[in-house]
Amino acid sequence: MILIWQGWGILSLFIPVAFGLLMNPLGELGLGIGLLVGSVVNFYVGYKLNNRQGRVYVDSVTGEHFVFRRNNSLFWIPMQYISIPWVLLSIFEIIHSYSM
Repeated sequence: MILIWQGWGILSLFIPVAFGLLMNPLGELGLGIGLLVGSVVNFYVGYKLNNRQGRVYVDSVTGEHFVFRRNNSLFWIPMQYISIPWVLLSIFEIIHSYSM
């Protein structure tokens, strides 16, 4: 499998999984709650990273302004929006743990 990311976008995979694994020993709900907390943390980190001030450059010939920002994405999707599938997976996991 090929992973395509820019900037810190790869963290969108590691943050929710790390929280899920850390909370997993707490019991049946641990994985679901850990994924949910991890996806919220991932949203916050992605939002903060993708909304930073960019550098403004001015073209000396045309006088045009260019703003350069670092893009933090996974598969061309910004980090904060990758949290949505993680939230859905965590809700599924929580419902599944209650049905057992």
